[in-house]
Amino acid sequence: SIVIGSIISGIIVYKWFFKILLKISHSTDSALDDALLKSLRLPFSGLIILGGLYFGLTYSIRDLDINLSSSQVIFLNKGLSVFLILFLILGFSRLIFNAFDWYAESLKGLQRTSVNSKLIPICRRATVIVIYILGTLLVFDTLGINISPLIAGLGLSGLAVALAIQPTLSDLFAGTYVITEGSVASGDYIELDNGISGYVVAVGWRSTKVRTVMNNLVIVPNSKFSETVITNYNELRSSLNVIVECGVSYDSDLQ
Repeated sequence: SIVIGSIISGIIVYKWFFKILLKISHSTDSALDDALLKSLRLPFSGLIILGGLYFGLTYSIRDLDINLSSSQVIFLNKGLSVFLILFLILGFSRLIFNAFDWYAESLKGLQRTSVNSKLIPICRRATVIVIYILGTLLVFDTLGINISPLIAGLGLSGLAVALAIQPTLSDLFAGTYVITEGSVASGDYIELDNGISGYVVAVGWRSTKVRTVMNNLVIVPNSKFSETVITNYNELRSSLNVIVECGVSYDSDLQ
């Protein structure tokens, strides 16, 4: 009865309760509450069902006077703990995912650079991957698997990979600086201190592409692009000042 009641309660919460809350949240000015409710809808309903399963099994074992061995009790507790961790991972990952989407939507039209289309997605994916990795380690630890060698192996592997792709990482962090600073955007006419000048085609994670007036495409690594002196002729206005020397005749009427 407890298990069936929890399943029905979880379905009611998922189908009707959160639907009512979402309708209420649509009337507010901010879209953050909509994102939070969408993130918690499935995990919260699953936790209700999981809690009913736990209490149902507990009362059944006690009332029916079922004698379980220690290994069976440990197996039951580990199974329920694993499901609990999985629901928490799902909830946190969906929460982070929707929060980043909300933040990207709120940035539209506020910045010159396309930060929401370049920086937000990679941060969102990286954060979700970290959550899944930590959740997987918690699941292994709950199941009794020693995760110390795994953590040490991941640390050594990460160090080896970081040393191997050090130039790429340098360009990546420099690209993050260029994109977030917003001093250069696609369509700007710029001139570098080495004499290269042209229109910015794209500002990527690894490099910045510049189209010269001779229609040549120059690809500049971001690690060098962030250190060079740049003259942006489109920041903040497209108009510019030009000094023109003009001579007049000596017998001209200056007045």
